[in-house]
Amino acid sequence: MDDVIYLFRGVSISGDKLIGVLESKEYDESDVSALLYVLRKTVDNRLINTICLAFAGLKYNESIPDMMRLLSSEMTRNKKGTILYSMKALKYEKYLPDIFRMLNDDFSFEAFNMIYLMIDECSATKNNKMYLREVLINIESRNLRSVFIHQIRREIKLKLSSPISFPIKKVSRAKRN
Repeated sequence: MDDVIYLFRGVSISGDKLIGVLESKEYDESDVSALLYVLRKTVDNRLINTICLAFAGLKYNESIPDMMRLLSSEMTRNKKGTILYSMKALKYEKYLPDIFRMLNDDFSFEAFNMIYLMIDECSATKNNKMYLREVLINIESRNLRSVFIHQIRREIKLKLSSPISFPIKKVSRAKRN
């Protein structure tokens, strides 16, 4: 843990204490700006992961750009799984192509597994199919050949071949007189 002191709710707090607050779920939407500030400043992976999980719990989609920055950072080398897990709880679909552009050997098994689950959960809407096509083109153009990539490629092709799904609304029939 770093020895940095953070300002949280108007009080100086260590990274360890902030993790304790977040793990006990003693936070809400009013804490978002302070947590974003800490996320942007810290180099502690444990604190990064805990804040990302807090954003997932709050369904704070605006944190995705900061999580994307962390995914491309050298400081999270081989430590991307929890960030991806957190993104999975948010509206991540349009970021899938960018995640794949960053894909290289520093993604751990956990990270590849999370990416696979993200694609698996990606519904077959028109926009999502567009993002999935971009991912597939990226995979094909880079000639990525790991076992994980093969599974991801297969999942994307299945998604692209399935019909587009639209939300179904129940419509009550008007009573006939």
